[in-house]
Amino acid sequence: MLLLTYAYSLPGEAVWPQAGALSPSLEGLAQGLLQAARLGVLLLLLDTLILRLPTEALLSGIHQVLAPFTCFGLDRKRATVRLALTLEVMARPPAWRGIQDIVSGNLPEGLLPDRYILILRPMGWKDWGVLTLLLLSVAWLYA
Repeated sequence: MLLLTYAYSLPGEAVWPQAGALSPSLEGLAQGLLQAARLGVLLLLLDTLILRLPTEALLSGIHQVLAPFTCFGLDRKRATVRLALTLEVMARPPAWRGIQDIVSGNLPEGLLPDRYILILRPMGWKDWGVLTLLLLSVAWLYA
């Protein structure tokens, strides 16, 4: 869908000149393929991150990354626990009947834990290095 959106919405040379306005553009196809590849790489990296890191380390890192957003009123502990609960439900999805109960507002017993313990770890030199590289790469992309 992403590829078709780019192919038919960006102006450029027609792929099939005989089709006239119904033909996708070469530039649109190229940009659509590029965006689809970027999205695919992003999803692969995210999948690798989630599968490779233990849940506790992932949540501790997210808690640290959300620290700058507290000045905007974000409760980072609450956001981290919500993400932890989401990951837990995704790890063991309920049956169709369970989904209907959740949508109707009746949560089944034992679906979610009564409490969640968030183990916070201080950032090490590797964490600061990765964060610095990330910020430098974002600055380079938008400079």
